[in-house]
Amino acid sequence: MITAKQQAETDQAIVEACKKLFFTTAIPEMCKTEGTPKQIEYLKDALLRELARREENKKARLIKRAHFPVYKAFDGYSYKQVQLPPALTKEELENVSFINQKQNLVLYGPVGVGKTHMAIAAG
Repeated sequence: MITAKQQAETDQAIVEACKKLFFTTAIPEMCKTEGTPKQIEYLKDALLRELARREENKKARLIKRAHFPVYKAFDGYSYKQVQLPPALTKEELENVSFINQKQNLVLYGPVGVGKTHMAIAAG
């Protein structure tokens, strides 16, 4: 049995997904009036899967457009030889929050310490 709170959360998820997918507001309204609980749950899951698929495709497209020589990530990155400024934490670097704050990141040091890896992972 679905509670009123769960139903409201499902309805809200469908409305938000429809907005992100540029669907009309008629779809959530039809769900409320004509859909069974199982149909509504299935629609919510389908919309959320489509949003996730589009996000993955967008990431792949942007990475391809960036023309990185190889794909790199922060997973397994060794920070042993890296000295971060006091104003920047490891988490902020990995979340690239400095970009939203319109701050620059300057990487310098000897060969082989991971500057290129870090730059590509941040990209």
